[in-house]
Amino acid sequence: MIISKLNVFKHSNYIKLLEDLVSRKKVQFSGFTYARLASEIGVHKTYLSQCLKGRAHLNSDQAFALCEFFGLNDEQSDYFQLLLEHTRSGNHTRRKALKNKIESIRAEKLKTENQIDFKNVNREKSLEEYYLNPLYQLIHISFSIQKFKTKPELLKDYFRLDNEEFDKILSYLENNNLISINNSRIEKENVDQHLSKNSPLYESWKDKLRLQSLSSPYLKKDKSNYQYSAIISADDESLENIKLLFQEFLSKAKDQVKNSTPTTVCQLNFDLIKWIE
Repeated sequence: MIISKLNVFKHSNYIKLLEDLVSRKKVQFSGFTYARLASEIGVHKTYLSQCLKGRAHLNSDQAFALCEFFGLNDEQSDYFQLLLEHTRSGNHTRRKALKNKIESIRAEKLKTENQIDFKNVNREKSLEEYYLNPLYQLIHISFSIQKFKTKPELLKDYFRLDNEEFDKILSYLENNNLISINNSRIEKENVDQHLSKNSPLYESWKDKLRLQSLSSPYLKKDKSNYQYSAIISADDESLENIKLLFQEFLSKAKDQVKNSTPTTVCQLNFDLIKWIE
């Protein structure tokens, strides 16, 4: 069974986070029990049961022991303690302040770029043409596939390019150290395929990628393409939960891609757009 990467920041309640930690531990160790956890953090299993039902709460020392037991890092442990503080607080003003702090942390940590390994793209300006012309990116990433490394001319048919257009793209990629050509074999060099939302190129890059996918000659012809569109009505909390579910999916999808041997190039889009505020 594949265990998804732990994301403590998807939780806004320490009890739900604790349940998540326990369920993950049970997948890893079939004999794990709440009684074992209670023993590790120095409480009776009955008291831990009351905590899980919201009828009692851990103190800071018990929470510290719990975070150590589950191997949380300092940032994750601090967040767990913050959730606990919010739940335990009896002061309305303080609870509100803690709630705002929690939501601020979650908003930052659950950004899509935090689910992808972004690096600062110092070459961003010099690669402006690369990011603003999806064909450059498509050709570039295609060289992660073995058959195109030795027979790059095959890509001309896939992307319906003439010789002049194709040669121009190859020259650009080589001149910008995005590919290297050795003994008629092309090797793809790594570059960030994704731009941060903070990039001045982000909006144009995103829009051009979407338009490129809609113009693909294989959009309707290839039965392996998977598409889904829907118009829904929902409340803000449900929309936030949908975003969280996508973050979980994105993390799992990244692992699938990382562990695969490329045989094709695909485009993944996700849009959750409000028509009415």
